[in-house]
Amino acid sequence: NDDSPVIPFHLFETTTAKSPSALSQEKRKYFQTLREAIGLDVPNRQIQWLIISNFLIDFRYVYEKLPDIVQIPRVVVFYGSYFAGMDNIHFQQVQQLIMKNWKAAAERNGNTVEFIRLVPGDPPRSKTNPLPVKITYGCHHTKMFLTGF
Repeated sequence: NDDSPVIPFHLFETTTAKSPSALSQEKRKYFQTLREAIGLDVPNRQIQWLIISNFLIDFRYVYEKLPDIVQIPRVVVFYGSYFAGMDNIHFQQVQQLIMKNWKAAAERNGNTVEFIRLVPGDPPRSKTNPLPVKITYGCHHTKMFLTGF
């Protein structure tokens, strides 16, 4: 029925070189790319700020898939872990290098990016745990991109 309201809801499909999309064109209409979901491809609009929040963020993926993210005047990234549950020093070093490069590229464009690590298991009211309590059994977190035009 053409008179029924359409809910503007799309799913995000992650693909890689090793795992390309298997969706038909018919099903693709229900999916968006990360760029589309954030609003980077909206004509005649410029993103003024972006907040990224997730416990585990692959900074390399975000930085490589969204190279023009350095053009956004203000970006704040809340994250909890470099690599959930694994003490992979090499991966942590790569993540930190990507963060450093991302920050430098943003600054070269006159913009800022701030990375804020939140760890609810750290001491209460500390730099990484602003809560009044310590949560030692895990954490609850929000996965989101909040975009300001």
